[in-house]
Amino acid sequence: MSIEIWQFAKAASRDQLVGELESMGFEVGENLFWPGPEGTINLFWSEPNDYKSISGVDASVFPLDDEGKSAWNTTNDWAVRTRTSIWESSFDKDHQNKTVRAICKRFGGSFISIS
Repeated sequence: MSIEIWQFAKAASRDQLVGELESMGFEVGENLFWPGPEGTINLFWSEPNDYKSISGVDASVFPLDDEGKSAWNTTNDWAVRTRTSIWESSFDKDHQNKTVRAICKRFGGSFISIS
């Protein structure tokens, strides 16, 4: 089952969020399925060694407008979306969970999971 998680940091800049993702092995790339609003930075992570990762994890750091901030009860200008596909391995799912925990620990805030 595909898992999508949206995170709303209490206080973090776009560069801080991208830096945190890059420190976890994510690399900037394109996301054809969810390009996000203008200003979005898309990243991707996978671990092909020993066939641990099947589909990887994609992440997007995207801007929130006033309507988005109100809807998600945040004052931060940026949010993070991570997603594993329906073909994810347990290793992919584990990395997504580690990513969510790391962002919450460093920047605070809240998240919502959509399956």
